[in-house]
Amino acid sequence: MFVTATLFLPAWVHFSRATSKRAAYVAGLGFLAGVLVAVSFLAPGQRAAAYALAFLAGIGVSAAHVIPWSMVPDCLELDELATGRRREGAYYGLLTFLQKLASSGAILAVGAVLHYSGYVAGAVQPRSALLAMRALLGPLPALLFFLAMLALTGYSIDRAEHARLRAAIALRREEEVTCGSPSGP
Repeated sequence: MFVTATLFLPAWVHFSRATSKRAAYVAGLGFLAGVLVAVSFLAPGQRAAAYALAFLAGIGVSAAHVIPWSMVPDCLELDELATGRRREGAYYGLLTFLQKLASSGAILAVGAVLHYSGYVAGAVQPRSALLAMRALLGPLPALLFFLAMLALTGYSIDRAEHARLRAAIALRREEEVTCGSPSGP
């Protein structure tokens, strides 16, 4: 999956440039959601299908890894235009913290779901544990990706808006140099 993800990084960069970052992210998440739902229908012993779906999942994983981080600088420039301050460290620190918090929360939740579904390591799993694993691998992440796609409807920084932001920031900086900083020397 991660080999495929690595191979498809340039394709997502190209796609985002040809369309928009939002469109590329929605396409990648939608593709990944579809693959994960398909994974939940795999039957025991379908090894070739599992490898094929893992390969395909890498395509969506690639977008999920590269596109969000490429959107952050756009948001930083929007923030700079609104506040007059550069706060990259605060944004990246918060995003990294939230990513780690979400990962640890997800691990805790998966462990709890498996425990309460009757999962026992090294044993033949009861039907309830198998159903829980299918839900955790397919429909649940697909639902979360769908919610993320809905949240992206509010992301309005496209190429034209980004150019406008950069021009406005450059004009503000030029005015500060010419007229002096509004906050004083």
